[in-house]
Amino acid sequence: MVKRLCWIQVIAAFIAAALVGVEEETFLVTGPILTFLGFLIAWASLRQTSPVLLGFGLFSPLFTSLIAAMIAAFSMGPGQAKYYLWCLLPINAFAVLALIFKLEDSQPTETAAKQSLRFSLMHLLGLTTVVCLLLSVFRGLATSGENAMFAGYSLAVLAVSFAFVFLFVHKTKVSTLT
Repeated sequence: MVKRLCWIQVIAAFIAAALVGVEEETFLVTGPILTFLGFLIAWASLRQTSPVLLGFGLFSPLFTSLIAAMIAAFSMGPGQAKYYLWCLLPINAFAVLALIFKLEDSQPTETAAKQSLRFSLMHLLGLTTVVCLLLSVFRGLATSGENAMFAGYSLAVLAVSFAFVFLFVHKTKVSTLT
C-alpha cells in the first residue's frame, strides 16, 4: 500500500510539472494534491518508523511550500511565477523519483509498539503557544494582499510537517525505551 502511494506521488509530481508547463495556474490544484499525498506517506511512516519514508513523504509538501512562500514573499503574479514553477517543479519530480529508489534500497525497520501519546503540561503549553501564533499569523494574512493565500498555505504546510516530525521523533524515542 505504501509503495503504491509512493509511486502515485512520483507520477503526480511529473504530471504537476507537465501541467505547469501548459498553464501555470494549475499549481493552485497540483500543489495541494502533492502536499496531501506527501502527508499520507508521512502518516504511513509513523507506523513503520522509517525516517527515509518520512523524508520522502515530507519532501513534496515542503517543496511546494517553498514555492508558495516565494510567490508570497516576492508578490509574484502568474506571469512572474511561471518561470519559477517551470524550473522548480521538474526538480521536485526528479528528486522524488531519486528518493523512491533510495526508499527501495533502505532496510525496513521493525514496527514500534503501539503506545498512546501522553501529554504533559509542557506539551499543552507548547501546543497552545503554537496554535496562538498560527492564529495570529493567519489573522494578519487574512487582512493582507492578494498573495496571502500562498503565505497561509506555506505556513500551514510547515506547521503540519513540524507536527509529523515531532510525532515521529516522539514515537521512535518511545519505541527505543521499550
